[in-house]
Amino acid sequence: MEQSTLKMKCKYCGAVISLTDERCPYCGNINELAKEHIAEKKKYEKDLEETGSVVKKQSKASLEILVRAGILVTLILVFFLLIFLMIHIERDAYEGRHKEAIKNQDEITETMLEYWADGRYYEFYAYCDSYELTGWTAGPFLKYYPEMQTARCYMFINRHIAKYLAEDEIYKKNEELESVCGLLDEIYDMESYSYEARGVIDPEENERLLSQIYDSMDDVLQTYFGLHEEDFRERATMDEDEWQILIEDRLEEKG
Repeated sequence: MEQSTLKMKCKYCGAVISLTDERCPYCGNINELAKEHIAEKKKYEKDLEETGSVVKKQSKASLEILVRAGILVTLILVFFLLIFLMIHIERDAYEGRHKEAIKNQDEITETMLEYWADGRYYEFYAYCDSYELTGWTAGPFLKYYPEMQTARCYMFINRHIAKYLAEDEIYKKNEELESVCGLLDEIYDMESYSYEARGVIDPEENERLLSQIYDSMDDVLQTYFGLHEEDFRERATMDEDEWQILIEDRLEEKG
């Protein structure tokens, strides 16, 4: 259906003409109202075009924001999903190693004790850790929890001693020595390490096994810091500060 055309009378000849006629088709005079109408129409069309352009830009910007928000939400969901899967997989692997350890309990225990008897405390700890036994405060291997923790501390002490010997800067040497003394306070505290497994350990076996690694620790301290046999008589009750004073005194004696 065609749009109707607005009509008007020519003010000069009275003929009926279209509002959009710039001149009267009958008398030829200029239609003043048509000029105003056309100008207003062009202004309206321009405003409409500009408004449409703004609306399109805003719609495009809104769409881009929505798309980016959607991508961001998707990435966050994927991230948390991956974390969930990793935790689930790690938990299954952790439990799987425990099940394997329980299944082969006699064989694993025998290997652990062989490492210990040979004084191979690093291998002992690594072997236990491979089955996730070092942090397992339940199950059939809990009776060896004191040995695992003592072996871990033994390794740390030896690492700090190695760093102490390798350092030339006095400040850093003192830092390493402080770390050694703090760990000595910990390693010789047999009761602290045995407390977690107090209901399942064999006290005599536990004391025998720990005495072995204590003797090894004594040898290390005698070798590198010049400690004497009698220095270890009160080792179970010495705190960090007492160890620090003792070692510094013996180092001074060594010159």
